[in-house]
Amino acid sequence: MAVFWLVVGVILLVLGISHLSDLPARPYGVVITLFFSSIYIIIPIGVFLRTRWGYYGGLILSTVMLFGFPVGTILAVMTMKAYADGKLAFGVL
Repeated sequence: MAVFWLVVGVILLVLGISHLSDLPARPYGVVITLFFSSIYIIIPIGVFLRTRWGYYGGLILSTVMLFGFPVGTILAVMTMKAYADGKLAFGVL
């Protein structure tokens, strides 16, 4: 699942950079896109490195994904189960 979020982050980053020329016309859209792309890139890196903040960030992204019914809900439940089974790998007790 972390690979999926990393790909989403890179796509958002490319979209945000491609719209930098629209910054005077739509400043909030570009800033919000760049903000979310950085979140979707940083959290999967934390998951790959098995850091504690990566664990909690992944859980937060999975919780958000619960609202994407039906496929997002199924993937979110599977991801949350994987995080629950792998607590020791992240150093979470």
